[in-house]
Amino acid sequence: MANCDTCGKNTEKLYVCEIEGTQLNVCKNCTKYGKIIKKPIPKIKKKKKFKKPKKRIIQTIIDDFPNLIKNKREKLGLKQKELAIKLAERESIIQKLETGQLKPSLKLARKLESHLDIELVVQKSVDTEFGQKSKSSGKLTIGDMIRLKK
Repeated sequence: MANCDTCGKNTEKLYVCEIEGTQLNVCKNCTKYGKIIKKPIPKIKKKKKFKKPKKRIIQTIIDDFPNLIKNKREKLGLKQKELAIKLAERESIIQKLETGQLKPSLKLARKLESHLDIELVVQKSVDTEFGQKSKSSGKLTIGDMIRLKK
């Protein structure tokens, strides 16, 4: 879309027209003020190829992590403070994990997995829109999280 040099109308088709010795790009209505030098060339719209969404593997924490952590810790006969010392974390972190107030990072989840012999991290396959890679260099984006919820 472009504007007519004479009337300013926004139009798709502009004619090259000579008006009072000057070449102007004008709309169909304004061609009456001069001589048409060049008619607009119709644009051929290319059909866009539909790209299938590509699958991408991401790692995420399971939903039932608070119960799993608490049950395994109790089964091993550990107190929250003892587990915190083993993991080199604060006791408040362990409390928040077990109540579900805090979701562990992948690094912390891996530590919990190795010390408690449980599985917290799972791999999920997600569709990337139209084959585009995430701009976050492999990190989980808000858009990825929304897709995971669905």
